[in-house]
Amino acid sequence: MQVHQIIPPETLPRLTPDEPRVDLLRRTEAGWEELRVAGADATPALDAVGLAPPMARLYA
Repeated sequence: MQVHQIIPPETLPRLTPDEPRVDLLRRTEAGWEELRVAGADATPALDAVGLAPPMARLYA
């Protein structure tokens, strides 16, 4: 399975390598919207695919 089959092109999650932080870019009718989720206890919601992985698991 390819990533583009899981995450639609309207949602782009960007993980930073240096700290537990995910920048979620979402395409809306008005343009791109950015939501930053940071911290080891945070849980970024990937609504487009129905996932909310704990940040600690993404950076394990």
